[in-house]
Amino acid sequence: MKFDEIKSIIILIINREIERRKIFRGDIGINEGLKHDRSIHCDELISLPKYILTDYVGKLPSEKLHLLERSLKITLQLNNE
Repeated sequence: MKFDEIKSIIILIINREIERRKIFRGDIGINEGLKHDRSIHCDELISLPKYILTDYVGKLPSEKLHLLERSLKITLQLNNE
């Protein structure tokens, strides 16, 4: 499936308050294109129509993307198989 054909996407909540209880916590910020340090909430997933997202905010470097993927697998109770 091509990206243009996707109608909805799953997003993760990014919050200003860095909460230590989250599996993947706020080690994101200015280096990823954000204005402040933030916390990604892996246990708060939302499905939205793709057209709602209009502004590019930032991008995670590969090492943090790997940690986020691992955190999501734990949160969603997915095994690595």
